Amino acid sequence: LKKYGFQATFFIPTQILHGEAFFWWEIMDQLFWEQETLPDTLALRLGNDSFISETASALAARRPRTENTWSANTQPPPTAYCRLYVELCDWIKKRSPDDQQMITRKLRDWCKDKPPAASRKMHPGQIRELSREGFEIGAHTIHHPALGFQAYDIQQQEIAGSKQELEIRIEKEVTTLAYPHGHMNQDTMAIARQAGYRWACTTEGAGIKRTSDPLALPRIWVKNMDGASLERTLAAIFKR
Repeated sequence: LKKYGFQATFFIPTQILHGEAFFWWEIMDQLFWEQETLPDTLALRLGNDSFISETASALAARRPRTENTWSANTQPPPTAYCRLYVELCDWIKKRSPDDQQMITRKLRDWCKDKPPAASRKMHPGQIRELSREGFEIGAHTIHHPALGFQAYDIQQQEIAGSKQELEIRIEKEVTTLAYPHGHMNQDTMAIARQAGYRWACTTEGAGIKRTSDPLALPRIWVKNMDGASLERTLAAIFKR
């Protein structure tokens, strides 16, 4: 980015600044796609809420070649195994940050073939370096919950708390927020406005227009594509 003179914003979930090495979806990938099998039963219980599923039928109907080319972000699940993955992800996504941390520990216990290694995250010094180099540091909450499913006080803590910590770390004002999973509601936007954010991004795949709400900006997912493909994608979006 620096070599070619591009600007960029790095959205930081601040839990990575405190040695919390895992997000739940990283362990899900380890569990479903990097080990040979699953526990006979996937059972997660949180008070009166639970996810329980037997895995035998999903495992028996696996089609690895199909599953290996599947994109969970853009395509419906082609097999029962993929559907189980999506259903569990959707259930976890709606839980509170505290519940998600407990779930993450349980998911790690299920990774018997190969305990998940800590994926590398930026440390505070690297984030400060990015900021000094002229790149924008934006907030991405503390624990990366899907905000629209959370209680008001949890949303407030996640949105305001991440901003405050990042500002202390980089000694600059943080004015941009990306909603985790693109999920938000009217309370989310109101809290972001009250916290002092000027811009906030969703995951809606569209172009920004003069009429776009600055606290609900769309973004375009740029896949691994060549320049001509990107040009066609942009042309199609901005012709809408």
